[in-house]
Amino acid sequence: MNAIVDNGKTYKVTGERGDFWITEDGFGKIKMFVKKNVEVVEISEMPKVKKFKPSYGSGSGRVNTYISLVQSELDDTCSGRTIFAKISDSGIEMTDIVKSILNQANVKSGRISDKQVYVVAKFISDNNISI
Repeated sequence: MNAIVDNGKTYKVTGERGDFWITEDGFGKIKMFVKKNVEVVEISEMPKVKKFKPSYGSGSGRVNTYISLVQSELDDTCSGRTIFAKISDSGIEMTDIVKSILNQANVKSGRISDKQVYVVAKFISDNNISI
């Protein structure tokens, strides 16, 4: 199989058109290279593409603990009222985004996205609030 290596990234040659090589990367994105500017090499197979998943709170087990606590509290009560009350009782002023997320949890019967759960858990973790 013919390939072009450009800036450490390997592109499979799928065809040619005039003075250009038509290539495809591991994700299926098509790119064209000028023939005189690149060198085509022979490879046995395309290297595996690394797919990165966003990691919320990586390296911070404490935030991950709060994520599970917030999620279980939302599942048990079907609202964000208890979390809202516990944060209010702590004497720490909530940010607008946390207020908005907890109000949304009340409207949607405790159903909020994983990212929103992370934001609430991070706020609780950063302010040492026990729930």
